[in-house]
Amino acid sequence: MVHNVQKIATFTIKNGKVFQAVRDKDAIISDMLSETGLHLEEEDEMSIMENYNTQNCFEVLSGDLAQCSFVQHLWKSYVPHKVSFILWDTFHNSLPTRDMLIRRGMEIESDRCLLYNTEMETVDHMFIHCSYSFEVWDYFIKAFKISWPLPGTLLQLFDAWKTNVLSGRSKEVRRIVHYAICWLLWKERSGRVFGARQRCASETIDHVKMLIVLWLSDTNTFKFVNSSLVWSNWDTLMSA
Repeated sequence: MVHNVQKIATFTIKNGKVFQAVRDKDAIISDMLSETGLHLEEEDEMSIMENYNTQNCFEVLSGDLAQCSFVQHLWKSYVPHKVSFILWDTFHNSLPTRDMLIRRGMEIESDRCLLYNTEMETVDHMFIHCSYSFEVWDYFIKAFKISWPLPGTLLQLFDAWKTNVLSGRSKEVRRIVHYAICWLLWKERSGRVFGARQRCASETIDHVKMLIVLWLSDTNTFKFVNSSLVWSNWDTLMSA
């Protein structure tokens, strides 16, 4: 922080008296430029960076910050923004799963996973490790004819999923299927909270297929494909 602040304001002490411009490691610009934060004698000089404006100031202060690793997975043109928003919430540890609600001091009837009711509902359990969720993931992974163990966290899954060595229709499907699965798992979980009819894993699998076809409707991925094949011969479609 101090290093970046020094790029914005420089000081020349001419009278031999040294005054601290930055008094601690968490100093902010207002501390430096306020009357109480910075005292200059008559012969001292202070200069502000050339072409100073708020945008340049922001760029200097944030220039050394590492970009969050999950940003690359969000706001894709081929995925609805509502899906990216749920993932943004997830990667910020803000998704209101039951363990999160308990940590926030809310009283809830149970901390059990709403999809299978055996373990505490956490983000990674609900999206990946729950038996219900695993059945959905397992179906689509096997359809790609690959052996791929599920990672420990959802972010690790998205990072690893980028490696796409498939071709043809299966490559296009793999590019978006993990978004569709996460979205529909969250919808199923939320529906159960508010008393909606509970769908079995096979129904969710069919909904994932439907969503994939819908999201790829502007491409030629499923052009001239009989809709019955989507439901009954998914493995064959992924091999084409």
